[in-house]
Order: sequence, then structure tokens, then C-alpha cells
Amino acid sequence: MVKVKNIRLIFFSIIVSHLFAGTAGKISGIVYDLSNKEPLIGCNIIIAGTSIGTATDINGRFFLMDVQPGRHTLNASMIGYSNYIIENLQVNIDLTTQVEIPLSIAAIE
Repeated sequence: MVKVKNIRLIFFSIIVSHLFAGTAGKISGIVYDLSNKEPLIGCNIIIAGTSIGTATDINGRFFLMDVQPGRHTLNASMIGYSNYIIENLQVNIDLTTQVEIPLSIAAIE
């Protein structure tokens, strides 16, 4: 027979685990030059309509944390390159959405 104290402990554990469950997702990826496949450092990555954004690191990689689940538009821009837009990018709770962004060189007007 299970003691009442053990049942309370199990119930409490279940409740606490649900309180700390994730409520957001993550976007991660790499940005590279389309012509030579070299990573691009300092490319700006922004989720349209939000204040969430970042820049790529020395390896061309980026991470966007605490992204609300749903479909988003991701904008990548860098001086000397064409802008790259990914529409309807699906972000799920507790999962990382991976993207690759190839940028092509563009003339500055």
C-alpha cells in the first residue's frame, strides 16, 4: 500500500515539472557567401515584427533564443550582399529550427 506522503510527493513532482516546461523555441543557423561557401561574420539576423535579433559570429553561426512558437519571417542582411528573407519559418516549443542562409554579393547603390 502506497503511503499518503509518497502520493503527495509524486503529485508535487508532476506539478513542478509542468511549471518549468518550455514555452519558447530557438532558431540557429549559418550564413555563408554563396560563391565561395565562406562563413560571413557580422551578418544581421532579425525576426520581422519583433525586437529579436543577433549577428553572426566568427564562424558565420547565429542563435536566436526565446522565440515564440509559430510561423515567423527571418531577415538576413549584410553590407555588400543581397538581403535574404525566409518566410513562414516554423518554430516549435523546446525545439531548435535549423536554417542555412546563402548570401550573394550585390552592388552597393
